[in-house]
Amino acid sequence: MISSEGIDAGRDGAALSSLSTVMAAAHELKSPLVLIRQLVFAASDTQVDSEELGRILDQLMAVTDRSLRLTTDLTKTARLDDGLFAIEPVNAQQLCEMIVRQISPLYVQCGKVIRVKLRRTTSPVLAHRELLSSLLYHFADNALHYGDDNSEVSVVLQERSAAGLLRIGVRDTGPAMSLREWRKLRSSPQGSIATRPGGSGLGLYIADQFANAMGGTIGLTQHRDGVTFYVDLPLSEQLALL
Repeated sequence: MISSEGIDAGRDGAALSSLSTVMAAAHELKSPLVLIRQLVFAASDTQVDSEELGRILDQLMAVTDRSLRLTTDLTKTARLDDGLFAIEPVNAQQLCEMIVRQISPLYVQCGKVIRVKLRRTTSPVLAHRELLSSLLYHFADNALHYGDDNSEVSVVLQERSAAGLLRIGVRDTGPAMSLREWRKLRSSPQGSIATRPGGSGLGLYIADQFANAMGGTIGLTQHRDGVTFYVDLPLSEQLALL
């Protein structure tokens, strides 16, 4: 029998989680909105030449796309229980290459590089193409903000045939994240991350929600010079649906 106290505690927990998500979203969207405002002022300067104006407009587009993706993915997390995201075979290798192409302009603006590292062709995974795409984008976006300016971010695919899984990891050279912080992030986004300042972990929280919806799991591996955030997804025995 469930007591009324237990029900109230559950409601309080859900309310706190929702509040944490709202606060994290506000934190994540504040910086790009301030940047967009600054870029608009810069673009309106009559002394800006055409080359500089083009660079400003490219940056505006990249920042706007990132903010729109975040708000769209927050909406998706509220609909994961509706059964709208059917699982099917997905070519993860092609998807990773697409994500790298999409986010590379943002990396270029920050003076960084992101590449897919693949030793051999991998089998398709069972996933939802849209959710997996968003999950990998959040991993790559998280890696963008950490590490040296000259460092390279790697997207690595590793087939674990014995376990029937494909591991897709995004490795950066940023500071380590404690396991305590990692566990807290998976339950609710935080206002700030002590070991990785400047972020709320909202993207990683969304990635965890999407992985669970696809029957996968996310995790992290600590390195001496960085962290790999990864997702494990079940391999498919069928051909990928492109």
